[in-house]
Amino acid sequence: MTSDAGAGVVVQCRDDRGRLRVQVLSDGYRRDWSVQFPKGIREPGARYLVTEVRESSRGGYYRAYGDIRRLR
Repeated sequence: MTSDAGAGVVVQCRDDRGRLRVQVLSDGYRRDWSVQFPKGIREPGARYLVTEVRESSRGGYYRAYGDIRRLR
């Protein structure tokens, strides 16, 4: 767990009618797109710092890359 969101992209997990979705909170990204993110660590309301997110080759969503750390 970390409290430093200096280098990376902040994402947040939310409950969307029973499904846990992850979306980017950092500026410069589409907030209406979901992030492909490991299901085993998703917790409603939790914020995470990921090294980077990239647009998928098909478009319409992002993929998380690198380290994933939960923010306090």
